[in-house]
Amino acid sequence: MFVRPFFFADGLSECNSDFTEVPKNQAAFVGSDCVLKCAINDSNPLGWKKDSIDVYTGYEFAGAFKSTGRFEVIGEKYDLRIRRVQPSDAGEYECGRNKPTIASAQLVIIGKLSLRHEIKLVILSIFALFRDMLVFFTYRAFY
Repeated sequence: MFVRPFFFADGLSECNSDFTEVPKNQAAFVGSDCVLKCAINDSNPLGWKKDSIDVYTGYEFAGAFKSTGRFEVIGEKYDLRIRRVQPSDAGEYECGRNKPTIASAQLVIIGKLSLRHEIKLVILSIFALFRDMLVFFTYRAFY
């Protein structure tokens, strides 16, 4: 299991008030999808960097990030979606244009759940569904 230490807090580094939404530190399981949100007051495009290397320049993906097909900028706010997260995706992500208009967050990758844990989560979800149905029908019967 690969885990990079960090603390959960808003990842503001050299950030100013131009941002309406900044990326937040996140943890994601290997193979899951992850979205890092970022928005600024005007409609000019934002760029993304990972560990100071260009991911998205505001108009296109750069270098190795272009060829994987796992990285996507979504919405009008330039949120960064990473599909099928891999351990190599861990690191510091920055959105913005040029300093001082930069906000950053850490992405931590957690190894896959074991089959036993996945089955346990499915069973707990089924029990929760039945519990909610029982509460609903009990409420309808008495009121």
